[in-house]
Formats: sequence, C-alpha cells, structure tokens
Amino acid sequence: MKRSLALAFIALVSVKAFAQSSDHVNAVRHAQRSAYAVTDATNSCPTVGADILGWPGSLVRKCVYVEGVKPRQMTGVVFLVDVKPEIVARWIETTCSSELRNTSGCFNTVLKCGQENSGMMFPISGDVMENMDPKTWKNYFFPKRDDRGF
Repeated sequence: MKRSLALAFIALVSVKAFAQSSDHVNAVRHAQRSAYAVTDATNSCPTVGADILGWPGSLVRKCVYVEGVKPRQMTGVVFLVDVKPEIVARWIETTCSSELRNTSGCFNTVLKCGQENSGMMFPISGDVMENMDPKTWKNYFFPKRDDRGF
C-alpha cells in the first residue's frame, strides 16, 4: 500500500494543470492549517536542511508534537514533506478537469476530504497519531529508512 501511495504521489507531482486559480491556492493554504502535527508542534517544525530519504532537506520539516489530554498525552515525531499550496491546488484542479470533468464542486469536495483526513500532511518518516475517538489515540509508525535513524 505504501508503495502504491508513493507511486500515486510521484504521478501527481509530475502532472501539469491547465489553469491555476488563486481562490483554490488560498483554499488549500487554509486547509493545510488543519495539519495537527504542525499546529500542535512544540518545535515550530523546522526544515531539516540535509537531504533525507531521497527528499531535498529544504522540503522536509521535522515536527515534534503532543496529542491527547493529561495524564495520557503522547508525543510524536514526524518528518513531513512541505508541499506548497500551489502544487496541491494544481493536483486537485488537474484531477477534477481530467477525471471528473462534469462534477460540480469537485475541487471543494476533494479538498475537504484531504483537510478532514490529515490536514494535508505528507509524512515520510516518524509517527502520526490519530484520534479514533475522544479518549483513544492510535500511533502509526512510518519505518526508519536510512542509517541516521530517520
């Protein structure tokens, strides 16, 4: 499944849109503010600088974040690819125009799904915690893939 997601991600990165809407870019920018690993970060999610897992270090952010309520708080560390809102908007616009041409509200529907699912986070390593209900958090670990422990 992870391989399929990676291939889909690569395919989407290489797709060009016919037009770029500033309203769509602003909507994505707003949706990305829902990324709880970023909004709940205790370290401001700095870029890592050095290349990691085949990604340019300038595009990867390391987020240390806390979820849950005391005494059951959990701390997570995740490495996220910082995908610019212009790129995400282009992916959605391209998909809607090529695959769902006659579907009204396509952009907003796809954007809302991404926002409510993950806040538009693109993790490449670390752990992502999901609240399955108000009291229970589940931790999803992404495998370490290089000799530095990332």
